[in-house]
Amino acid sequence: MSRIEIKTIIEYKQRKSQSNGFIVITDKPLRKVMLHRTTCQNLEDRYFKQKVIDNNNKNGNYFWIDSMVEADDLNAEWCLHCK
Repeated sequence: MSRIEIKTIIEYKQRKSQSNGFIVITDKPLRKVMLHRTTCQNLEDRYFKQKVIDNNNKNGNYFWIDSMVEADDLNAEWCLHCK
């Protein structure tokens, strides 16, 4: 199992281009953890930039995971578009 925090836009784009693995987004104010397939239409660069770069992870983080076991450990919920 692997959980890697995504910290740069270059790494974010690289992870999105992979067919294996998932993107997990934490939302601290809402206390939610959302699981996305790397092909999800809701994974937009501007959202990553806003949460991670502009707001310095104040309201959440982005992670790449390689298994559903890791998603279960994080109590992640499927994004409605990825279900």
